[in-house]
Parts: sequence; C-alpha cells; structure tokens
Amino acid sequence: MSSKEVQKAFTANTCLTLSNGQKIPQIQLGVWESYDEECYNAVKWALEAGYRGIDSAEWYENEAICGRAINEYLTATSTPRSSIFFTTKLRNNVSYSETRSAIKRSLKECNLGYIDLYLIHAPYGGPMIREEIYRAVVDAVKDGEVKGWGAYTPLAKSGRFENEVLKEVAGRIVGNLKGSEGWGLEDEDMAKLRGLDEHLVTEWDPTDCP
Repeated sequence: MSSKEVQKAFTANTCLTLSNGQKIPQIQLGVWESYDEECYNAVKWALEAGYRGIDSAEWYENEAICGRAINEYLTATSTPRSSIFFTTKLRNNVSYSETRSAIKRSLKECNLGYIDLYLIHAPYGGPMIREEIYRAVVDAVKDGEVKGWGAYTPLAKSGRFENEVLKEVAGRIVGNLKGSEGWGLEDEDMAKLRGLDEHLVTEWDPTDCP
C-alpha cells in the first residue's frame, strides 16, 4: 500500500504496530483529569463513536470508571475484549515488588482481565529503580497480566492544543464525522501535520535522566 493510500485509509480503527507485534489504535481517548460521571460518559460515548483505545493511569484515579464503561459497552454490543485497547500507567517508581503490586491493583480496578499497554509514567528513582521496574513489568507480561509495556511520552505541555493548524484539521475531522466521510484525512492535511515538528522535548529521555 502506498503512503497516499495509507493516509486516505486513516480511520478511527487505524492501528500502528508496536515492537512486540501488538496493534495499537492510532486515535485514542485520554482521560486525564476526568472523574466520576464525566469520565464514564466520555469513555462510553467514545466507544459508541468508534474509538477503540482508552488511555488511563493509576495517577488519574479513574481506572475503575474506565473499566466499568468498557465492560458495559462490551456486554451491550457483544464486542470481544480484544477489540478494545486499554492503557494505564505506573504511579510510583519504588521497587520490583511495589510495581508488581501496582499492576495487580490496576488489574483489579479496571476489571478487564488484562492490561493491553502498561507505561512507566515518569523516570523518578534512578537507573537501579528503573531496572527493577523493568523486571517487574517483564514478569507481568510473562504472567499474562500485561500485553505490552513502555515509557510514557506526552505532548509537550499540551502546547499543541492551541496550534492553529491542529485546530483547523481537527475542525475538518469533526465536519467529516457529521457527514459521511468518516475520520479520513486528505494528503493536504497530512502534509500540514507532518510540517509541525518544532523539535520540542516531550517529557523525559531515559538515556540522560538521573
């Protein structure tokens, strides 16, 4: 498939392939600072609108709400669990045992059976602690608690949200959804997005973090 064909085929179900072979939805709903009914409705409506990825974190304190909304959607629509990609993140970098415990807490909170992607939320603790966390997450993968893992790297202080180019393209996506075009982006829009690289540091670099 050519690059142009890939761009035009971009939809709510478009996925990227991670290094472990997992397919991750390219468009997901993030639920930072979203709580209670607001969070529940956001997840519910996102799934109904076609989203297949939900991004939470232990720090967000809404894993249980996300899990409830996802499970209710799965039951109501007879959708298999494997169709929804759930991400959550480690809150505290303490030790191997605490990381294993944190993963089990997140599993209990979300009640989804397993976590599709488990991320290290921040680099705190130093190299030795990060090595313990690495071992803990790898063991969680071996035990089937987690499918994939990695390090969290967000947008640069949410600075993109006020970017005029993004606002323009986002408005076009909204317009497409109200019509019959779906999520598709034309080559012109994709070129605009590719031209936005401002070489911003997004969060932390594990190669130089103390």
